[in-house]
Amino acid sequence: MADGLKDTLQFLSAMENVSAISAYIDETLIEDQIDKLFNEFDEEDEIFILTDMLGGSVNQKFFGRMNDHVHVICGMNLPLALTLALQPEGRLTAAQVADIVAEARNQLIYMNTYQQSENDDDE
Repeated sequence: MADGLKDTLQFLSAMENVSAISAYIDETLIEDQIDKLFNEFDEEDEIFILTDMLGGSVNQKFFGRMNDHVHVICGMNLPLALTLALQPEGRLTAAQVADIVAEARNQLIYMNTYQQSENDDDE
């Protein structure tokens, strides 16, 4: 999942500085993968970590890394990743990140009821 999102994000945004951790696919410890990844960053880099689910083991492993420039967001989707990737240079505030997450949340739509609602509006 992580590699697929990375590949898609790089294809759509031409962004090169995207990394992915595919956890639990071999014997490599997730902690070692995280340490290796963070060794590639400068201390002041702004980092967005997108994980699949709240309370999941990968999400939990990043808790200790959070600060004002290391943002951990769970429940990732492509609109979220693209919006973050296409932000202008510079730091994002916590409020800006929260707004981006809220907008990405709006991209989750149950199409069965959405289509029905759209058809009702046409009549």
